Amino acid sequence: MIRAFSQQIQMWTEGEAESRLEDILRQYDTRLHPSNDLNIPPGFNRASVLVPLFWKNGEWNVLLTVRSENLRSHSGLVAFPGGKEDPEDENVVATALRESEEEIGLDRKHVRVLCVLSPAIVRPANIVTPVVAIIPKDFEPIRNVEEVRKVFSLPISRFLNEDYTVKKFPFRGSLFFAYFFSDIIDGETIQTWGYTAQVIMKIAMVILDSDQQREVTEGHFMTKDTSLSAQTETDLLQQMLDNVKDSKL
Repeated sequence: MIRAFSQQIQMWTEGEAESRLEDILRQYDTRLHPSNDLNIPPGFNRASVLVPLFWKNGEWNVLLTVRSENLRSHSGLVAFPGGKEDPEDENVVATALRESEEEIGLDRKHVRVLCVLSPAIVRPANIVTPVVAIIPKDFEPIRNVEEVRKVFSLPISRFLNEDYTVKKFPFRGSLFFAYFFSDIIDGETIQTWGYTAQVIMKIAMVILDSDQQREVTEGHFMTKDTSLSAQTETDLLQQMLDNVKDSKL
Protein backbone atom coordinates (compact mmCIF):
# COMPACT_ATOMS: atom_id res chain seq x y z
CA MET A 1 0.00 0.00 0.00
CA ILE A 2 2.76 2.42 0.99
CA ARG A 3 4.88 1.56 -2.04
CA ALA A 4 1.98 2.06 -4.47
CA PHE A 5 1.01 5.36 -2.87
CA SER A 6 4.63 6.53 -2.78
CA GLN A 7 4.96 5.80 -6.49
CA GLN A 8 1.82 7.84 -7.09
CA ILE A 9 2.98 10.92 -5.17
CA GLN A 10 6.36 10.86 -6.91
CA MET A 11 4.48 11.99 -10.03
CA TRP A 12 3.17 15.13 -8.31
CA THR A 13 4.68 18.53 -8.88
CA GLU A 14 5.95 20.39 -5.83
CA GLY A 15 2.87 22.62 -5.91
CA GLU A 16 0.51 19.64 -6.09
CA ALA A 17 2.31 17.94 -3.22
CA GLU A 18 2.10 21.05 -1.02
CA SER A 19 -1.59 21.55 -1.79
CA ARG A 20 -2.43 17.92 -0.97
CA LEU A 21 -0.37 18.04 2.21
CA GLU A 22 -2.20 21.15 3.35
CA ASP A 23 -5.56 19.51 2.66
CA ILE A 24 -4.61 16.40 4.61
CA LEU A 25 -3.21 18.17 7.67
CA ARG A 26 -5.94 20.80 7.92
CA GLN A 27 -8.29 18.29 9.53
CA TYR A 28 -5.79 17.72 12.35
CA ASP A 29 -5.06 21.39 13.06
CA THR A 30 -5.92 21.98 16.72
CA ARG A 31 -6.29 25.70 15.98
CA LEU A 32 -9.32 24.86 13.82
CA HIS A 33 -10.56 21.87 15.81
CA PRO A 34 -9.78 22.56 19.47
CA SER A 35 -10.28 19.73 21.93
CA ASN A 36 -10.93 19.91 25.65
CA ASP A 37 -8.52 22.04 27.68
CA LEU A 38 -5.89 20.10 29.57
CA ASN A 39 -5.71 20.07 33.34
CA ILE A 40 -1.94 20.35 33.79
CA PRO A 41 -0.46 19.79 37.27
CA PRO A 42 2.19 22.23 38.58
CA GLY A 43 5.80 21.63 37.62
CA PHE A 44 5.41 21.16 33.86
CA ASN A 45 7.05 23.40 31.26
CA ARG A 46 5.37 24.42 28.01
CA ALA A 47 7.40 24.02 24.82
CA SER A 48 6.88 23.65 21.10
CA VAL A 49 8.88 22.28 18.19
CA LEU A 50 8.84 22.88 14.46
CA VAL A 51 8.43 19.85 12.19
CA PRO A 52 10.04 21.25 9.01
CA LEU A 53 8.99 19.36 5.87
CA PHE A 54 10.25 19.93 2.36
CA TRP A 55 9.52 18.30 -1.00
CA LYS A 56 12.59 16.86 -2.72
CA ASN A 57 13.20 13.98 -5.14
CA GLY A 58 9.49 13.24 -5.35
CA GLU A 59 8.85 12.78 -1.62
CA TRP A 60 8.47 14.58 1.69
CA ASN A 61 11.57 14.96 3.82
CA VAL A 62 11.96 16.19 7.39
CA LEU A 63 14.76 18.41 8.68
CA LEU A 64 16.25 17.34 12.01
CA THR A 65 19.00 18.43 14.37
CA VAL A 66 21.47 16.71 16.66
CA ARG A 67 21.58 18.65 19.90
CA SER A 68 24.90 19.85 21.28
CA GLU A 69 26.64 17.69 23.87
CA ASN A 70 26.99 20.83 25.99
CA LEU A 71 23.27 21.23 26.64
CA ARG A 72 21.91 20.32 30.06
CA SER A 73 18.86 18.43 28.76
CA HIS A 74 18.54 15.95 25.87
CA SER A 75 22.20 16.54 24.95
CA GLY A 76 23.42 14.69 21.87
CA LEU A 77 19.93 13.53 20.87
CA VAL A 78 18.15 13.94 17.55
CA ALA A 79 15.41 16.54 17.86
CA PHE A 80 13.23 18.97 15.97
CA PRO A 81 14.23 22.61 16.27
CA GLY A 82 12.29 24.09 19.17
CA GLY A 83 12.27 24.76 22.88
CA LYS A 84 10.50 26.22 25.89
CA GLU A 85 8.07 29.07 25.47
CA ASP A 86 9.08 32.59 26.48
CA PRO A 87 6.64 34.98 28.17
CA GLU A 88 6.86 37.18 25.06
CA ASP A 89 5.73 34.38 22.72
CA GLU A 90 2.21 34.98 21.47
CA ASN A 91 1.43 31.28 21.02
CA VAL A 92 2.98 27.87 20.34
CA VAL A 93 3.65 28.78 16.71
CA ALA A 94 5.62 31.85 17.79
CA THR A 95 7.71 29.70 20.12
CA ALA A 96 8.52 27.15 17.41
CA LEU A 97 9.43 29.82 14.87
CA ARG A 98 11.58 31.80 17.32
CA GLU A 99 13.48 28.73 18.47
CA SER A 100 14.03 27.54 14.88
CA GLU A 101 15.47 30.91 13.93
CA GLU A 102 17.76 30.87 16.97
CA GLU A 103 18.94 27.27 16.49
CA ILE A 104 19.31 26.84 12.73
CA GLY A 105 18.83 30.32 11.23
CA LEU A 106 15.45 29.53 9.67
CA ASP A 107 13.81 32.85 8.75
CA ARG A 108 10.14 32.71 9.71
CA LYS A 109 9.27 34.57 6.49
CA HIS A 110 10.22 31.41 4.61
CA VAL A 111 8.13 29.07 6.77
CA ARG A 112 4.61 28.06 5.77
CA VAL A 113 2.85 26.76 8.88
CA LEU A 114 0.31 24.05 8.03
CA CYS A 115 -1.04 22.86 11.36
CA VAL A 116 -0.56 22.62 15.09
CA LEU A 117 -0.83 19.07 16.41
CA SER A 118 -1.81 17.89 19.88
CA PRO A 119 0.78 18.19 22.66
CA ALA A 120 2.51 15.32 24.45
CA ILE A 121 4.61 14.78 27.56
CA VAL A 122 8.36 14.72 26.92
CA ARG A 123 10.69 13.82 29.76
CA PRO A 124 11.32 14.97 32.31
CA ALA A 125 8.39 17.40 32.67
CA ASN A 126 7.61 19.16 29.39
CA ILE A 127 4.34 19.55 27.51
CA VAL A 128 5.51 19.80 23.89
CA THR A 129 3.37 20.92 20.95
CA PRO A 130 4.45 20.07 17.36
CA VAL A 131 3.99 22.74 14.67
CA VAL A 132 4.11 21.23 11.17
CA ALA A 133 5.38 23.49 8.40
CA ILE A 134 6.82 23.55 4.90
CA ILE A 135 10.27 25.07 4.42
CA PRO A 136 12.24 25.74 1.20
CA LYS A 137 13.97 22.64 -0.13
CA ASP A 138 17.14 24.68 -0.70
CA PHE A 139 17.28 26.01 2.87
CA GLU A 140 20.86 26.23 4.15
CA PRO A 141 20.99 25.96 7.95
CA ILE A 142 23.11 28.33 10.01
CA ARG A 143 23.78 26.39 13.19
CA ASN A 144 23.91 27.90 16.62
CA VAL A 145 26.89 25.78 17.64
CA GLU A 146 26.07 26.22 21.33
CA GLU A 147 22.81 24.33 20.81
CA VAL A 148 23.10 22.31 17.58
CA ARG A 149 25.89 19.93 16.59
CA LYS A 150 24.47 18.77 13.27
CA VAL A 151 21.56 19.38 10.88
CA PHE A 152 20.40 16.64 8.52
CA SER A 153 17.30 15.37 6.75
CA LEU A 154 15.54 12.08 6.06
CA PRO A 155 12.54 11.05 3.95
CA ILE A 156 9.51 10.61 6.20
CA SER A 157 8.88 7.26 4.47
CA ARG A 158 12.03 6.00 6.19
CA PHE A 159 10.07 5.93 9.48
CA LEU A 160 7.58 3.43 8.07
CA ASN A 161 10.34 0.92 7.26
CA GLU A 162 10.61 -2.17 9.42
CA ASP A 163 14.31 -1.78 10.29
CA TYR A 164 13.87 -0.40 13.78
CA THR A 165 14.23 -1.60 17.34
CA VAL A 166 11.77 -1.09 20.20
CA LYS A 167 12.49 -0.56 23.87
CA LYS A 168 9.86 -0.41 26.60
CA PHE A 169 10.20 1.81 29.64
CA PRO A 170 7.92 3.16 32.37
CA PHE A 171 7.32 6.91 32.47
CA ARG A 172 4.77 9.00 34.37
CA GLY A 173 2.61 6.02 35.27
CA SER A 174 2.52 4.49 31.77
CA LEU A 175 4.58 1.93 29.86
CA PHE A 176 6.04 3.54 26.74
CA PHE A 177 7.29 1.90 23.55
CA ALA A 178 10.26 3.82 22.12
CA TYR A 179 11.17 3.22 18.47
CA PHE A 180 14.82 3.55 17.43
CA PHE A 181 15.86 4.22 13.81
CA SER A 182 19.55 4.14 12.85
CA ASP A 183 20.91 5.87 9.74
CA ILE A 184 24.36 6.63 8.37
CA ILE A 185 24.62 10.40 7.84
CA ASP A 186 27.90 11.76 6.47
CA GLY A 187 29.67 8.62 7.67
CA GLU A 188 28.21 8.88 11.18
CA THR A 189 25.60 6.60 12.73
CA ILE A 190 22.68 8.76 13.81
CA GLN A 191 19.87 7.34 15.93
CA THR A 192 16.43 8.96 15.87
CA TRP A 193 14.15 7.72 18.62
CA GLY A 194 11.56 8.55 21.25
CA TYR A 195 9.30 11.55 20.85
CA THR A 196 10.94 12.77 17.63
CA ALA A 197 10.62 9.41 15.88
CA GLN A 198 7.05 8.98 17.11
CA VAL A 199 5.88 12.33 15.72
CA ILE A 200 7.40 11.57 12.32
CA MET A 201 5.87 8.08 12.30
CA LYS A 202 2.43 9.52 13.00
CA ILE A 203 2.73 12.15 10.28
CA ALA A 204 4.09 9.61 7.79
CA MET A 205 1.25 7.16 8.48
CA VAL A 206 -1.31 9.82 7.65
CA ILE A 207 0.44 11.47 4.71
CA LEU A 208 1.47 8.18 3.08
CA ASP A 209 -1.85 6.44 3.84
CA SER A 210 -0.14 3.57 5.67
CA ASP A 211 -2.06 0.56 6.97
CA GLN A 212 0.54 -0.11 9.66
CA GLN A 213 -0.15 0.00 13.37
CA ARG A 214 2.47 0.45 16.06
CA GLU A 215 2.08 0.27 19.81
CA VAL A 216 3.06 3.51 21.57
CA THR A 217 1.84 2.87 25.11
CA GLU A 218 0.62 -0.41 26.55
CA GLY A 219 -2.59 -1.29 24.72
CA HIS A 220 -2.59 1.93 22.68
CA PHE A 221 -1.70 1.68 18.97
CA MET A 222 -1.05 4.41 16.47
CA THR A 223 -2.71 4.04 13.07
CA LYS A 224 -3.40 6.44 10.24
CA ASP A 225 -6.91 6.91 11.65
CA THR A 226 -5.92 7.65 15.25
CA SER A 227 -2.32 8.87 15.25
CA LEU A 228 -3.10 12.57 14.70
CA SER A 229 -6.61 12.63 16.15
CA ALA A 230 -6.73 15.62 18.50
CA GLN A 231 -9.30 14.09 20.82
CA THR A 232 -7.52 10.72 21.01
CA GLU A 233 -4.18 12.35 21.71
CA THR A 234 -5.61 14.78 24.25
CA ASP A 235 -7.47 12.03 26.12
CA LEU A 236 -4.27 9.96 26.30
CA LEU A 237 -2.24 12.93 27.52
CA GLN A 238 -4.81 13.86 30.14
CA GLN A 239 -4.81 10.28 31.42
CA MET A 240 -1.04 10.47 31.85
CA LEU A 241 -1.26 13.86 33.57
CA ASP A 242 -3.90 12.49 35.93
CA ASN A 243 -1.56 9.59 36.75
CA VAL A 244 1.14 12.11 37.64
CA LYS A 245 -1.26 14.09 39.83
CA ASP A 246 -2.60 10.97 41.56
CA SER A 247 0.92 9.68 42.24
CA LYS A 248 1.65 12.85 44.22
CA LEU A 249 -1.45 12.62 46.42
